[in-house]
Amino acid sequence: MKPQLLALDTHTEDDKLKLYIYVTIIIVVGSMLMGTIIYLALDNSHSSGITAMEGSTVAESIAKSWHDDARLTQIGSLDSSEKIEGNAEGWIFTYYSPNTEEIVADGVRYERAHIIVYANNTTSCSYAIRYLEDIGQTIENWTLDSSQAHQITLDNNEIHSFLKKYTHADIGYTLQIRDTYPDRPVWFISFLDMGIMDNPHSAEIYIDANTGEVLYVHADD
Repeated sequence: MKPQLLALDTHTEDDKLKLYIYVTIIIVVGSMLMGTIIYLALDNSHSSGITAMEGSTVAESIAKSWHDDARLTQIGSLDSSEKIEGNAEGWIFTYYSPNTEEIVADGVRYERAHIIVYANNTTSCSYAIRYLEDIGQTIENWTLDSSQAHQITLDNNEIHSFLKKYTHADIGYTLQIRDTYPDRPVWFISFLDMGIMDNPHSAEIYIDANTGEVLYVHADD
């Protein structure tokens, strides 16, 4: 009887070991799956894009780390995908540093930075030297986000009619100060439908980036 009892005990210990291994595998696999789910949830948290102001918070921090006197001169949406409700897959923020001014024989130049903030929480930066005439005017203040500008666009009769007719038009957003509206940050929003047989149609609308006033609008038939 004793050998049989010993064999039974050994078998029981083997079962316990197998059970322990199975449970451990389940816990590890479960943890990996949960981690994957959480990662995907975070990675796709802005799957429909981000607004300009959402991107601006990130860009401003990077710009100030680059040069603490960095000044914003332009914002533009990436052209890689359809824009939804004023959102984009990414935004390009252009800054320059007044303290890097360098007077040379053919003009004045500064350090300039392009900071791209993507909807998936990643960023990329590029730096260059640019002459004064290429820098653009500093945007001191803007309160109208791209989503708000988009809504104003949809409320405009001309643009609304254009988008009903050309439903697949590409949309581009640019925020800057131009000579036509000095000292006034403006959203320049353009639409382009390439049409059939290379027959493009376009529309554009200019919106004050603080008051929301529509300054100009034009749309092809």
